[in-house]
Amino acid sequence: MSDIGKVGLKDVIKNPIRDFGSFSLTNLINFVESGIPFIKSEAIQNGYIDFSQLAFITEEVHKLLSKSIVNKGDVLFTKIGAIGRGAIYDGRLGVCNSNAASAKITINEVVANSSFILHILLSEETKRFFEKRIISTPPRLNLKDLYELRFPMPVNTIEQDKIASILTTIDCVIERTEAAIEKYKSIKQGMMQDLFTRGIDAKTGKLRPKHEDAPELYKKTKLGLIPKEWEITNNLISTYIKGRIGWEGLKASEFISEGPHLVTGTDLINGKVNWSTCYHIGELRFQEAPSIHLQNDDLLITKDGSIGKTAIVENCPQKAILNSGLFVLRCKDESYYNKFLYYILNTEIFYSHLRKTQGGSTINHLYQREFEKFEFPIPHKSEQMEIINTLINLEKKIWQEENYLSKMKYIKNGLMQDLLTGKKRVKVEYGS
Repeated sequence: MSDIGKVGLKDVIKNPIRDFGSFSLTNLINFVESGIPFIKSEAIQNGYIDFSQLAFITEEVHKLLSKSIVNKGDVLFTKIGAIGRGAIYDGRLGVCNSNAASAKITINEVVANSSFILHILLSEETKRFFEKRIISTPPRLNLKDLYELRFPMPVNTIEQDKIASILTTIDCVIERTEAAIEKYKSIKQGMMQDLFTRGIDAKTGKLRPKHEDAPELYKKTKLGLIPKEWEITNNLISTYIKGRIGWEGLKASEFISEGPHLVTGTDLINGKVNWSTCYHIGELRFQEAPSIHLQNDDLLITKDGSIGKTAIVENCPQKAILNSGLFVLRCKDESYYNKFLYYILNTEIFYSHLRKTQGGSTINHLYQREFEKFEFPIPHKSEQMEIINTLINLEKKIWQEENYLSKMKYIKNGLMQDLLTGKKRVKVEYGS
């Protein structure tokens, strides 16, 4: 097993660390439709380059920006704005160029593994080191800050290779999981559009055919085409809507450590109420506003600030109440499930209503009188439940992938802490 020594970034580079050079050179850049690939700093993510965000410059400009020419194997590290993202350019597009917000680091592979050094740059220890050196706005690192970075490193590159391989493997798992999450989210978004315009056929258990394929299954309404069996209702007819009124307003000085839960907009996370972040109020203040006491299956929506954030109340404490900035909604005529309206409020059906009521102005408040006018389509409750279950199953897949992603990131952080500091060593078999 090789020794571990403390080295500086300056000890493992092949060439001086470079960036774009003089900012006056930015005047030379005019992006073109094709040419030399130009890697913007926003394309540099944690461990990979998002090639969909590339731009292009001319050959002439590329030659003038000689300091920032990027070759296969170069490490790119963001040093202005969103500091601390890094990736290795894999050479897939040939020679590239990069902008002033990133540093180009060419590693001497005789003494260090580029992937190992990249993981050092992305570690929490390095992040904390650089945070102490950021003094400007927007955040900025100087090249000298990179030169001053020191870290433990196995002397033998075989051990470095093994560590880099372990961390790269888990990076690949994380990347695949993130891609799966995005895929399921995209499927859900498309499915919601179909479910609330076509619904589910009771006979087949599948989406109804599109209108152009089966026009006899649809009817024209003020909301557009909907299945023949569906009806249109509005909040005034079907929905109990209550919010905290002015005289019931609470002051921060009234918040206490125990007592009835007070739900604010910031407590709505991913469609649920995070009870652990709620404030608490006294019993008297709770009892004076019974119309906004909460119960399981209530639907909540924010009406101020980030308008339209929604949640369904689950695992409701014995006593919970709204703060200002939210409405509580309940179906009052049994025509729909609250969960069905929850999904409706996250579709273009509701977003379109918001735009119309705001008259194109910046949306900063959801007025109850306008919200009561909101019209939406409703199928029979059995079909509503089919729609709800379809979306819940998709959400379960997303939730499972997100939990797995969190687990993998936790494992990676632990491995980085152990392997990149020398706290734990990897077994290395040397050739004879």
